[in-house]
Amino acid sequence: MCKQAAPRAFKLNKNGQAEFQGPGTGSLQELNDAADACPMSAITVIAPT
Repeated sequence: MCKQAAPRAFKLNKNGQAEFQGPGTGSLQELNDAADACPMSAITVIAPT
């Protein structure tokens, strides 16, 4: 789910879990969409200040 919302920001590992690829890999909107779509509520987005 989060991979579809932010395909550059997340990559599936060998266990099928999405792993964040690091800062700058997705827009803030994409990352917020991924957090909203995450079925495990495992993503928290902290906007830059």
